Parts: sequence; C-alpha cells; structure tokens
Amino acid sequence: MTTINWEYQINNKLTLRGAHITGSGGPLIHFMPGTAFACRIYLPFLSRLAEHFDIFFHDFHGHGESDTGDGVFCGWQKCVQWSAEVMDEHQLLQRYERVIGVGHSYGGCMTFILAAERPDLFSHLFLTDPFMVPEKDEATYRQMIAPLVQKTHLKNPVFENESTVREYLKGRFMFMNWHEEAVQAYINHNMNQLPNGSFELKCSPSIEAGVYDNVVEGLWPSVAKVPHPTRILSGKQSVPYFREGAQIAATRKENIEVHETEGSHSFMQERPQEVYEQSLQLIEELLQNF
Repeated sequence: MTTINWEYQINNKLTLRGAHITGSGGPLIHFMPGTAFACRIYLPFLSRLAEHFDIFFHDFHGHGESDTGDGVFCGWQKCVQWSAEVMDEHQLLQRYERVIGVGHSYGGCMTFILAAERPDLFSHLFLTDPFMVPEKDEATYRQMIAPLVQKTHLKNPVFENESTVREYLKGRFMFMNWHEEAVQAYINHNMNQLPNGSFELKCSPSIEAGVYDNVVEGLWPSVAKVPHPTRILSGKQSVPYFREGAQIAATRKENIEVHETEGSHSFMQERPQEVYEQSLQLIEELLQNF
C-alpha cells in the first residue's frame, strides 16, 4: 500500500488536507469522519479495509490535519461543497469505476447529502451509524444540543501528558470501550504534542461546538433523493435517535438497508477486527448484487 498526502487550498487562511491510500487493486472507498475526529483515528478499521479497497479521505475544516482558520466552523454546506471539489480535483471518477461513499456519524450524514447533490460521484454507499435524527424529533434534539454547545465551548483542549489523556478517555462514555489500537490512534492523530510534553486536541472547542450548533437541514431531503444502493451498519447500543433514523430511511427507500452490530456509536473503534469483517462482507455483497 502507498499513502499519498494531499492539500487543497480554500483561501490564504484555510487549507484542507487528507490522504489517498492506493495499491489494493480494488474499488475506492471515499471516507468521511465523525465530529471532532481526524480520519486517521479510524486507521485500525480502515487499514484492514485497505487490503481490499483503495481509500481516499480528507479531514473536515478544523479537524485532523486541516486548518482551523478563524476558528468559526464553515457549516455543513461548505463541507459538502469542498468535498465535491476535492474529489473532482483528484479525478476520482476517471480513476475508479466504482466509488463507495463511506462515512461515520457526521461523516455519514455529509455522505448522504453529497451523494444526493452529486450522484455521479458514487456507485454505492456504506454508512456506519450516520447522524440521522428523525424529523419528528429534531426540535427536541436541538434542545438537548444547546447545553452541549455551551459545555463544549468551555472545554479545555490541553492535557498535561498522555496518561492524563488516557484517563480522560476512560471517563467518557463515548470512548469507554475503545480498543487499545483505537485509543492510540486517537492520541497519535487527534492530538498535537506540544514542546512542553502536553497534548492538545487538534479540533478546537470552537470548531466542535460549531458543528453541533449547525443545523443540518439537508439530510432528509437528501435521503429522499439518493439513488445509490445503500447499506447502513447501526450499533445496537448507539444513540436511539440515530438507530430510529436509519430504520425510517430504510422504510422509506427500497435502496437503503439497515444491518446491526454490537456496540455503541463508535463501534468500529471498539471492535475494529470484527466490524471490519462484517463491513467487508456487506460491502462485497453490495458490489456483487448491484
């Protein structure tokens, strides 16, 4: 496998970055990550898939290796627009006959919208626990998000050392069951080590809070339009809203099918080998049948 890092300049203050893993001889996976996560934290999962697929990923504005700019999140519309621009610049359609849109959480939501706006970019979709709040629950969900936005703005992004980072992760429900490979990937790729030995989150609190506070109005209209054969892998212990949202999408659209796996919202970080095996089987079935 060969990894080629790339850059895409938006303006003189903002450059997006990502990588293209090649050498599999297979179709391409285009991957989008969850909120506040760098794409490379998923390498315990993605590197296994890279044995069968080339992988192209990019960090959202203010995430991972991409620039933070002025610290104000660009919004979901720009995330989608810039993703399409990057894919066009790298001529992925010309280089691959089949491109599978893969995304986790917020990245799954963005993949849905991108696929609806530019259906030519993908041949299939495979989404892991995408951010999908049922329309009937959106107002209630926004009330729950408001305190999270306030709390995130106040978060201290700096940790004294690696041990402090690990203690922090152990104490948070989202990270509680993560595999050691995934924990180490988070430390290596979602944080910068400062000259004094401390660690700082690459995704600033202002960017993370901005994602939460940005109402994604394009999801359900996009779900209605997406024509691609789509599989959603949903965590049995995940956010109830997301699980219900996935089921609603599958009920409305014949091309969308939901499968379940053990684990919470970031199940691929909890059980990278098992989820890789299940994902590979589902993707291969998707490619063979459609």
